[in-house]
Amino acid sequence: EKAEELLDEMNERYLDGDVSYKPSAKSMRNIVESWVRVGDSTSIRQAESFLQRYQEYVLGDTSEETRDIFRSLLFAWSKLENPYRAQDYLFEMVKRKLRPDSFSFDRVIEAYTQLNAEDSADCTKQVFDLMEECRKGGIINPNERVYTSFIRALTKAEVPNLAKKALAILNRMAELNQLGNKGIRPTVFTYNAVLNACATSASGDPGSNLDAFRTAIGVFNELRASKETLDHVTYGNMLRCAVLLPAGSQRDAMVATTFDLCCKCGFVNSFVLRDLENAVDEQMLRKLTQIPQGEVAVENLPSSWSRRFKRKR
Repeated sequence: EKAEELLDEMNERYLDGDVSYKPSAKSMRNIVESWVRVGDSTSIRQAESFLQRYQEYVLGDTSEETRDIFRSLLFAWSKLENPYRAQDYLFEMVKRKLRPDSFSFDRVIEAYTQLNAEDSADCTKQVFDLMEECRKGGIINPNERVYTSFIRALTKAEVPNLAKKALAILNRMAELNQLGNKGIRPTVFTYNAVLNACATSASGDPGSNLDAFRTAIGVFNELRASKETLDHVTYGNMLRCAVLLPAGSQRDAMVATTFDLCCKCGFVNSFVLRDLENAVDEQMLRKLTQIPQGEVAVENLPSSWSRRFKRKR
């Protein structure tokens, strides 16, 4: 409040004719960020009120300081799970040619994903489409994180043709990476997001399930052939993809192979065991874990199977 009062005094002197006291974008940014740091909606609205009073001083200004003003408000509303207000600032940044970065788009997408409202999927797509327009216009060079977040958003919303859409985004990332965008190279987090999308897309349509399973196998093999290191999430998601196959020998073989790879790599933990339990019956569970009776728990498995994790004593 004191800083804002001081700026008000400077503005009065400027209006009286002393141009040396003209409020700068830097001083405005400092006040907005001070209000935002408080962290509650009342303080953020106070920052908005301040910006409204002084916005004439940053009209047409595309400096980093002005961009940071809008970026701070975008981040603030996304933290308070109000992606609608955050999106307003994102769109305003594009309109004012303030060149929003990947993190700005990512924060809005993640906020919509967390909110999980009825219109979250549509709003997320609007944000992603705007980012693509900015990319094509040379305004932004998006990174891996924002594309991965979009895959997760589609999965959370369980959109139609989920597995195909997730694969299409993965392929687009690989293509853009080959064209020179080094920051968009798919990581293990991206591959895991696509595998999760495949598992989530399970439905009552055997044909669609088989397509999703084939996508999962292709993505899994692509990940194994890449420089990325698989983790327990990778194996857990693959075990969850077993539901895409009809019960029978093919599903059992797929589960056994996946779990065996996980054991050899030392990634078995409680989450992997949970996914394994959901994929097979008790008889096969005990066969795969080599625990004929008693509790099926990580502590009762060979230590080498979970060597990537610290085990409880």
